Amino acid sequence: MLSEVDRSLVERCLDHEPKAWEDFVDRYLGLLAHVVNHTASASGVELSEEQRDALIQEVCDRLLDKDFEILRRFRGNSSLATYLAVVTRRWVMSKISQSGNGNGNGAGSP
Repeated sequence: MLSEVDRSLVERCLDHEPKAWEDFVDRYLGLLAHVVNHTASASGVELSEEQRDALIQEVCDRLLDKDFEILRRFRGNSSLATYLAVVTRRWVMSKISQSGNGNGNGAGSP
């Protein structure tokens, strides 16, 4: 299920190859933004552009955290896009739950 392009991209990131992270972001930033937007919307939370961008940045920071721990846990049992979507959705849902913004009024920040 894992494409050769994605397998190589993950390996390059884990090996800290030059431009690997930039290539990863180029390939998946749109997906991460979509998942953040969709998850917030489905939870009844209206995000400002700044809030959305901050959440996307936090997702990226989490992917980089602990020497790409999240990518190291990826086993290739699904596409990388599916894995990233699930990880991102779970994290955004956690942030929304922590902030108490799942009430549909859009108030506050996740």
